[in-house]
Amino acid sequence: MNETKTKMLHSWIAAEHARLHLVAAWPESVRKETLLNAIQSSIQRLIVDRDVATFACVVCQTRRT
Repeated sequence: MNETKTKMLHSWIAAEHARLHLVAAWPESVRKETLLNAIQSSIQRLIVDRDVATFACVVCQTRRT
């Protein structure tokens, strides 16, 4: 995969991941669960190449430490 396409996919995954964090902060509801599932599905579909699968969320990395 070329570098431009990889960067584009990383940006798209980052945007979806940001949505994931926003929705995760919502109160528990059916809508929240549905949106979380849809966002996670979108992220999985965007990871089409090994280079793209290396995306690392700064928020998630910070939480792990």
